[in-house]
Formats: sequence, structure tokens, C-alpha cells
Amino acid sequence: MDKETKDMFNLILQKLDGMDKRFDAMDVRLDGMDKRFDAMDVRLDGMDKRFDAMGVRLDGMDKRFDAMDARLDGMDKRFDAMGVRLDGMDKRFDAMDVRLDGMDKRFDAMDVRLDIMDEKIDAMNTELRYVRVRLENEIAENIKRVAEGHMDLSRNLHEAMKPQTEIEMLVIRVNSLETKVRDLQHKVSIIS
Repeated sequence: MDKETKDMFNLILQKLDGMDKRFDAMDVRLDGMDKRFDAMDVRLDGMDKRFDAMGVRLDGMDKRFDAMDARLDGMDKRFDAMGVRLDGMDKRFDAMDVRLDGMDKRFDAMDVRLDIMDEKIDAMNTELRYVRVRLENEIAENIKRVAEGHMDLSRNLHEAMKPQTEIEMLVIRVNSLETKVRDLQHKVSIIS
């Protein structure tokens, strides 16, 4: 594998790591949105209970209609406050819609980028297949030829070194014999 292909693989791995981190961040953000929706559900359940309680109170108000005019004025004020709160909730839902639209656009952009990456990976796979075929067909065959030549050279070297080894053994034996002769001469000279 040449340096350019390695660099391209490393670049792709870095980009995939970046994408993994982005998806992890998106998961965290979506988990946060899930928690906010759960909190909204709890609040809406509370509102349902309050509306049920209001229904009970309205039934009681029908029975005591004459005495309740003053209380109805107070309730009108409470409904106004609830309307303001509902208006605030509408604005928050609108803001959430805008954010979700932004997320949709980002996902679309990510889809485009992933498609481009898929095309690049496909091109790299094609190039890798070409390199693999070339390795199998050309380089492996050349390595085999070099190995065969190396074995011939090694065999020839051993055959050429064989006479040299025999000569070295003879020199060692002569040196040993010379040493023994000197030792004998020395002993003879001591005795005589």
C-alpha cells in the first residue's frame, strides 16, 4: 500500500471518527429533547387534572350561580392568565418547530456528505482491488523469482566455501602438530 493510499485511509478514518462524535452529540441532544417532551407531558397531565377540577367547580357554580358572580370575575382573570400562558406555550412550540426544521436541514446536509463519502469509499475500494490484484499478479511473482535466485546464490556460496573450509581445517591441524613438536623439543632439550 503506498503512502497516498495510507494517507487517504487515515483521512477517512478521521472523518468517520468525527462523524461518530457528531452522531453521539446528536444523540445527547435528542435525549435532552426527549426529557423536555416528558416534562411537557407531565405538565400537560397536570393541566388536564386542573381542567377536570375546573369542570367540577363549574358544576358547583351552576348550582350557586347567583352567589358566584364575584367569583366568576376572579375566574375570568385566571382564564386570562391561562391564555397568556397558552400564548407563551404556542410561542415555545413555534420555536421548537423552527429548531426541528433546522435539524432537518442539517440531517439533509449530512445525508449529502455521507453519499459523497460512500462514493469516495467505493472509489477507494476499486483502487484497493486494483492494488491487491497487482500485488498478487506482479509483485508476489517477482518476490518468488528473487527468492529462487537467492537460494541458488546461497547454494553456490556453500559449494565455493567447501574447499576453503578444508584448507582451514588443515591449517588448524598443522598448527596443532607444530605446537606438539615444540613441546616435545622442549622436553627433549630439558632431558638432554
